[in-house]
Amino acid sequence: MRMVIYHNEACSTSRRVLALLRAAGAEVEVVDYLAEGWTRGQVFGVVCGGRCDGARGATGF
Repeated sequence: MRMVIYHNEACSTSRRVLALLRAAGAEVEVVDYLAEGWTRGQVFGVVCGGRCDGARGATGF
C-alpha cells in the first residue's frame, strides 16, 4: 500500500511514525509540508479525509 505522510522533521512524533511505516515495509511518499507548502487539494484531502471535493468546497465548514 502506498501512503503519504506530511512530515515535519523537527517533530519527534512525525519522525517516529515515518520510522514505523518504513520498518513495516510501507511504500511512503514523504511531503515536507514546511518547505513545500500546501496545495488546495492536499488541504481538502487532509481535512475531509477524501470525503469532499476541493473544487466545490467542503460542506459544513
